[in-house]
Amino acid sequence: MAAFVANPDGNTNGMPDAWETEIFGSALIGQNLASDDADGDSLSNLLEYALNTHPMEANSSPLTHDMVTVDQEKHLRLTVPKNALATGLLYTVEVSSDMGATWGSDQLTDVEAMIDTPELFVVRDRTPMNAANRRFIRLHVSSSAP
Repeated sequence: MAAFVANPDGNTNGMPDAWETEIFGSALIGQNLASDDADGDSLSNLLEYALNTHPMEANSSPLTHDMVTVDQEKHLRLTVPKNALATGLLYTVEVSSDMGATWGSDQLTDVEAMIDTPELFVVRDRTPMNAANRRFIRLHVSSSAP
């Protein structure tokens, strides 16, 4: 399941130069890499931008996961707060039964969006918890269109 949210990014790191300049003081090529974790909180700069958290202040993850009951069966659910001003990003939620190479994000078979607004993305696993020994859910954010 993916939601595509498009922004001037001269250094092509997925974050708008104006935001980088406001937060980091500059947007020069080679600085503020999307994969960097400026505050050491395990959230990359790109993820901090996507989730509207501050990349220079350590935060706990704003993602929440829980169970939702659908047709009397429990399903894993992930709630993702989105930065309404973040454009040009692809939010992809993936599920797996083994956390290996079998992550899936096909909207028709793997996950279903329950809410998808500029501020919030709530997705549930289509596989009921009682149909699998284990289920895992994760978020992947990228700066490229599908």
